[in-house]
Parts: sequence; C-alpha cells; structure tokens
Amino acid sequence: MATLAGADYATSFKGKFVLKGFASILVPVKHLGSSILWHFVHNSDGNFLPYTASDSLTCTSSVDIRALNGDRHFVGWVPAAEVRFGKSMVLQDTIEVLVRSPEREILN
Repeated sequence: MATLAGADYATSFKGKFVLKGFASILVPVKHLGSSILWHFVHNSDGNFLPYTASDSLTCTSSVDIRALNGDRHFVGWVPAAEVRFGKSMVLQDTIEVLVRSPEREILN
C-alpha cells in the first residue's frame, strides 16, 4: 500500500492517518471489522500533490497503528461505486468469466 502511494510511512493529517507520497495520497475512508477501504488520489502528471487534496474525502478516524499493521486493505479510486453482488438487479447471464492458464485463455 505504501509503495502504491510512494509513501515511506503513515503520517497524521488533521488527526487521521494517511499514506502520502510526493504525487499521491491514500486516505482511509471506511473501516469495517478487520478491513480498511482506502481511496487513492494522485496527480497523473507526477507533480506534487498537497495533503489538502484529501480534504474533500470523508476520512474515517477509527484507523490506528494496530489496524494499519493487522487489518486487510482494499484500494478504490473512483468517486462513487455501487455494490451489486448478490442483488436481483444483476443479470447473471451477462457476466463473462475469463479463465487464464499458461497454455490458454478461455472466455465462457
């Protein structure tokens, strides 16, 4: 995670832990049980990204050092997402499964 952001260590910004690199920042937005969801913000041109780039994100304050070291971490980078797994609105027959092996790729 720290490598993704180019961060050497977790820092505290406005009372919350973040992983901040030169052109990117990872902000914990949700802490559910033993899982932490992070939002990834970066400057695609490689220019400096200030800590304040995370001000528009709602950062969870329930992440501490123990959670950083022991919990599972997931990264998102879109402004909004809708979880549709197991919902009746998902059209199961439209889902394609790609099976990869060293010898072949099969599209079901």
